[in-house]
Amino acid sequence: MRVLGTYAHFLYFSPMTNNKKIYTFNIFLVSLSVLTILLLLVKFLGDIYIERTYYLRLINATIFFLNLIILAAWLFFGVIASVICLTIAFIFTLLAATIAKSPIINMHLILFGLVMGSAFYYDKKSNASIGLQQAELEDINEELNLLNDERLQNQLRLKALEKSFSRFSILKDITEKLSSSLSLAEVANLVVKNSFSIVSKADCCLLYLIDEKKHNLILTSMRKSQELKRFKIEGADGFDMRVLKRKQPLIIQDIRKDYRFDYEVIKSKTREFRSLISTPLISEDRAIGVVRLDALNAEIFNSEDLRILNIIADLGAVAVENAHLYEKTEELAVTDGLTGCYVQRYMRQLLAEEIKNMTESKNKISFLMIDIDHFKKYNDSYGHVAGDIVLKTTARIFIKMAGSKAIVARYGGEEFAIGLPGISKKEAAELAEKLRRKVEERIFYLRREKTNVTISIGVATITNAIKDVNYLIAEADKALYEAKNTGRNKVCIS
Repeated sequence: MRVLGTYAHFLYFSPMTNNKKIYTFNIFLVSLSVLTILLLLVKFLGDIYIERTYYLRLINATIFFLNLIILAAWLFFGVIASVICLTIAFIFTLLAATIAKSPIINMHLILFGLVMGSAFYYDKKSNASIGLQQAELEDINEELNLLNDERLQNQLRLKALEKSFSRFSILKDITEKLSSSLSLAEVANLVVKNSFSIVSKADCCLLYLIDEKKHNLILTSMRKSQELKRFKIEGADGFDMRVLKRKQPLIIQDIRKDYRFDYEVIKSKTREFRSLISTPLISEDRAIGVVRLDALNAEIFNSEDLRILNIIADLGAVAVENAHLYEKTEELAVTDGLTGCYVQRYMRQLLAEEIKNMTESKNKISFLMIDIDHFKKYNDSYGHVAGDIVLKTTARIFIKMAGSKAIVARYGGEEFAIGLPGISKKEAAELAEKLRRKVEERIFYLRREKTNVTISIGVATITNAIKDVNYLIAEADKALYEAKNTGRNKVCIS
């Protein structure tokens, strides 16, 4: 009894736990204690006088209690606990049958078997049901995981689409701006600015265009990050020439690891960078330039960045060609196709602007009116081709000797005019004499015959007193008329 009391005290004051082994051990000891008490009670009652009927009822009640213990052990503690309780019940029943001297009590063993069999059957069925539920739960969890993965993929696709939409929206704006611009400088700046903005990973963006006269790449526009502000960007390097010659895009993830290039050889020949994308500007299967993005770090660019750069380059190529055509059209509108001099209309416009902007420090403008002597006779004798050669040659002499600030124009037919801003009458007369001598000394070989031409020049000058372009031209024309009427091949001053 002291042992049972000590254990009961332990059970009462010990902390609760979820460990099934401890629960099983507890139910075993409790059941054993209860059954021992009942067994002692049955033995005690068997030794005293009591009616046998009540005695057997007490045993039956005890055995019924054992059935309840077995069921409770199975329900609350599982199969292991119920088997332990069943073993105790078998032992107790056999002892009770021996003490009571009633073999019929052993029939209760069948009841134990039925109870345990039912418990096992229900437990098996319950486990099967639980297993099926767990399988269904696993299937649901798997479907849920698949749905979560699909949701994440859709989110990534949505972000990619949003980024693409944003980029193509910017490309739409670029297209509109490029199509509305006919200035080559503005087109170049737009291409560089938007390339650097859309592919925002770059540290440097460069645009090279072909110089049709020198047949090499000229740096037309660029943009740099703060890290590269201190570095000087020079001309095109081997990478730019490779893209231009092959007319194919180039992407380099890490120049130090790219097997196509020897880094040790090229590092001293180009500026510092680790990754690069570059693409040519193609017009009618002809490379007209290169747009390039550099980064100081490796693994910066990807194929999507190169694809965007290709689109910008295609748009830029069209815009550059349009700007070139516009420049040529504008040039043809203001210059003479044969001589390269300004046409009379544009010369008058420029001269009027110069007169309008005359200041105290620049308060004079001189004007030369020039005529090739007997040009019609020369043209008839040697042909129009020879006449064109004379016109082009004399025009080159005028342009070269008059200086960069002079306004040289073909006034009409064999007549030329030269506006000289800031030049006095004396200086203009000296220049006119130099031009006359230079043309006279120029020898032409036409049809194996040595020939030459002469020119007559009229000089006029106006100051702040009279600001009228027509007056200036009229005065020079009077002086020219005088030179022609007094022997030609001479300079006359109004």
